[in-house]
Amino acid sequence: MPILPLPPDATALGAGDLSVVTDDDVKQLLPAFVRQSDDAPVRDAIAAALRVIVLEYGRRAERAAARVDVLRAEDDDLIGVGQDHDVFASDGESNDSLRSRILDVRALVTPTAIMAAVNSILAPHTSVLAQYGERVQDAWFVGDGTSDWHSFVWDSTSSMSPYYPDRFYEDDATENGGRFRPQSNPGGARVFNDVIGRLFYIRIPALSGLDDGGAFASGVDLLNGRFYVGDGSSADVSNAIRSVPATARTVFDAIVSTVNRIKGHGIRWALFEDPKLKE
Repeated sequence: MPILPLPPDATALGAGDLSVVTDDDVKQLLPAFVRQSDDAPVRDAIAAALRVIVLEYGRRAERAAARVDVLRAEDDDLIGVGQDHDVFASDGESNDSLRSRILDVRALVTPTAIMAAVNSILAPHTSVLAQYGERVQDAWFVGDGTSDWHSFVWDSTSSMSPYYPDRFYEDDATENGGRFRPQSNPGGARVFNDVIGRLFYIRIPALSGLDDGGAFASGVDLLNGRFYVGDGSSADVSNAIRSVPATARTVFDAIVSTVNRIKGHGIRWALFEDPKLKE
């Protein structure tokens, strides 16, 4: 921080210590034989010019540093800083709101944190919660018929969990004294093509309906070829304008980018759209 009080043409407080303040500061950096004479107008003019140059450099460097500092950047500069942190501004979002989101320390790594983030993305589009499972313990285990536990392979549209009581699925809550892990139903037998651990999977409900809410022109000449667009309130209007800007693909992309940010390093994961997940 510069020594106070600041000279009139000094840089801002955030620029750090000033390298020069007066012309004499510049002269002290010159060779000794140049400093010997007290009467040297050319030398003094050069020193004054150098002082102005150094102070202007400091001012510009300070402004450049502020533009990439999350605490000081504004407007387009702050939006760019947010993008560097994978935080994207919403239309009309204030600087204070965007800054607080960039500085927010999100819960990381844990299944609870991951599922909370995924459900927040799904919430505007469905009330069905996502489900979490792990490769090592929530896969399909085949027994020889002598074990009490079993997995399920079927063609049902239900989303029943295997019978692994030690995994505390909600279907086994009664057997486990009412205790269960929420959003942990594998939905049946899960088969993987390797035996490597460090992999989890997330099941989300089908979102294909999001792609059906638009107005689509047809090749058929309906009502003399006219294309009617409305807000969905009239039964006489053929096509309604979408009220939801998202599509299934944009929701998938948002989930993938979010989970990639907060999962543990080196841990693999997979996303399934499962039509068996229903209200």
